[in-house]
Amino acid sequence: MTSARLDRAVQQGLLLVAVATAAMVATGYIGPARPAAALVTAAMLPGAAVLAWMPRRDPMAWLALACAFSLAIETVCALAMVWLHLWHPAVAASGIGLAGAAALVIRLWLDARRSGGQIGAGAGAGLGEGSEGPP
Repeated sequence: MTSARLDRAVQQGLLLVAVATAAMVATGYIGPARPAAALVTAAMLPGAAVLAWMPRRDPMAWLALACAFSLAIETVCALAMVWLHLWHPAVAASGIGLAGAAALVIRLWLDARRSGGQIGAGAGAGLGEGSEGPP
């Protein structure tokens, strides 16, 4: 699997987990899948949205940076809520999730548009070191 394909698969997987988390919250589902999905969404989605616009060289570094960026974004948002005396964590989590999902959707759309709509094409992905052509 090429780097561009792996990037797209990870981005699509994170979007699916985020949608599943939102659906579980909206329906009031309480079960073992909800905390796991919420943890993955909170720990990865915001950072992955930032890193989608940067070249990826090492998968482990990408994973660590995605977690670090996610925690940094959520910490800044929590501090702003505390300083402004506007504590609404559900609204903040929804906003961060929507912004992260929107950034990933835009990135996936741009990549698909650059590659001529071919899902498997890696040309112009901009996410991996080498932007290989179609397989």
